[in-house]
Amino acid sequence: MRYYPWDLQLLNLKVGTDGTAKTGLINLLPEMKAGQLEPTVDFGVFHKTTSDYRVRSAKDAVCRTVVRDLTAETLGNMAGIYTRVYTVFFFESSEWLQNFCKFILLSLVLLNTTYFLPELEGGDVLGNVFVIVLTLVALLFVVPTTKQFTTTEAIIVFHAVYEVALLFLILTRTIDDQNTVLYINAAVSALTLVWAAVDYVRFRRLVARIRRQLEPIYGQVCAMGPIDRLI
Repeated sequence: MRYYPWDLQLLNLKVGTDGTAKTGLINLLPEMKAGQLEPTVDFGVFHKTTSDYRVRSAKDAVCRTVVRDLTAETLGNMAGIYTRVYTVFFFESSEWLQNFCKFILLSLVLLNTTYFLPELEGGDVLGNVFVIVLTLVALLFVVPTTKQFTTTEAIIVFHAVYEVALLFLILTRTIDDQNTVLYINAAVSALTLVWAAVDYVRFRRLVARIRRQLEPIYGQVCAMGPIDRLI
């Protein structure tokens, strides 16, 4: 959710042993379809159009064996080297364009209405800016709740702070013509679009990095450490 409106959710299913009753001697291996890297897993529920979480292609369901070294730090298990099977489902939101328009684009539209402020009286300027800022605050209340400050929330807060700063510049007559407001708004709008584009690229790189960590090193075996750090 860090890069909302671009959103990736993972369902990670782990099957493993703790070493008791000599289960550490068992090598767990995923069952794959003949000649393919697609696991023999029934995830038909994730193919339904009515499902909130959908697997859109075979690469969105990954099944791998990982080797876990618990010889030095047992973490509550018996000391040893054990295998696990990870089945990871990738769910990327298909509603990112809708959310982009609803939050970021709408915020930009409201920001650009400040073009008309220099032509208004002081009290009207104050009232209009407060209405715009309160609308942005209302948008923040309907953004999905997360533990991190998301791209959408950061942009909306930035717009609100900018509009309050613009209010003071207009009331003190530091800015008193529409062309100046137009140029500043254009610069802020361009900055917003670049900001969103940069975070989108970072989101795509994060997804690619997670997929790379799940690529097999040998056969169907991949490294445990990097996967645990990411997911």
